[in-house]
Amino acid sequence: KKNKELYIIEDYANYIITTNNDWFAGVSEEDRRHYCIELDNKLSGRMTPEKFKIIKPVVDCPHGSFAKYLYNRDITDYNPRVFTKSPLLQDQVERNWNSVKIWFHECLKDGGFSLPNDKFVAWNEILQFEGDNVGGITIKDKKENKHITAYFKDWLYNCYNKQYTGGHKFHNDAFYRELKLNCLTDKYKEIRPSIKKYKNRSRFIILPSLEDTRHNWNLVQDYDYSWDDGMNDYEFDPCLLDSDSD
Repeated sequence: KKNKELYIIEDYANYIITTNNDWFAGVSEEDRRHYCIELDNKLSGRMTPEKFKIIKPVVDCPHGSFAKYLYNRDITDYNPRVFTKSPLLQDQVERNWNSVKIWFHECLKDGGFSLPNDKFVAWNEILQFEGDNVGGITIKDKKENKHITAYFKDWLYNCYNKQYTGGHKFHNDAFYRELKLNCLTDKYKEIRPSIKKYKNRSRFIILPSLEDTRHNWNLVQDYDYSWDDGMNDYEFDPCLLDSDSD
């Protein structure tokens, strides 16, 4: 009411919103206030007699019938905060990612780092150029008694900076802060070993295995990404190529 003091009331209402927009929810990985469902577009668009025959019984159904169905559902154990993310909800999360998350996810999908001139470095491997290592070194972990790959800190940033051509890019420090807090999380490991070859004690990043990093990313996103995407279902047959050339 006008000219009255404001007061707060409790609102327990839930809302159902329909939209045709591809990007409609500003959500993050931890969001619990949205549940997004994608409907079949088979009956959308221009109305036809065939569509009308399907839709008319639904439209003519009394509203009370739908209410009766809802009222008779057993929701004793229902908790609105516990649900499985739908693919559409995760799609909305991805649309809100910053450039570092987009780059990091693409690296996990590809299994490595894309470089200019169509070069590619597999995860935890080092690019070889004229007999020299580019971008990293192999060092020995004395505790684990094994050799591991360590990437130059600046090299990883350059991979991101040259590969990602989308919107806002992060500067060096902000890139690593985002990589640590919201991508690798507790898997982030930075070292500064003493190496005779280099005058200054350079900083290196040690990445977990690709499998462990993908698993950790699924936990961060609270979503079960399938990384092979069915690629193992197909096999190249050289005989088919030979037959086409005849």
